[in-house]
Amino acid sequence: MSETRKRVASMIWLAIDPRTPDAEAIASLQAIRRMNVSLDELKLALGNAAARVEVVEKVPEFVDPVMPFGKHKGKRLTEIASTAPGYLHWLLDNADLKDFLANQVELALSVAGKPRTGTTAPPR
Repeated sequence: MSETRKRVASMIWLAIDPRTPDAEAIASLQAIRRMNVSLDELKLALGNAAARVEVVEKVPEFVDPVMPFGKHKGKRLTEIASTAPGYLHWLLDNADLKDFLANQVELALSVAGKPRTGTTAPPR
């Protein structure tokens, strides 16, 4: 593969990767235009960039559900995260939560500025 094709493939990958900030993606596409790459070379580079496509996990949407059980039953997760984050940390470490609820608890803790760092003591 030619050096130009490698460079163009990298820049195409940068432009189409959803994790790339918009400004960088646009700059990458503008750089390809300035390189005066032939259409055939661009097609080959695009094929090489497409070969690098990875599945990017969708970032879970935070819906702030109501706690369905326990001593904080009926409260919103953000309320619990701000008033009793230790309880949510303990739940994550010790309870068998469904994936959705575990993700929502972690997001609520992040929103409250109290992300999980490791194991915690049981709630009081």
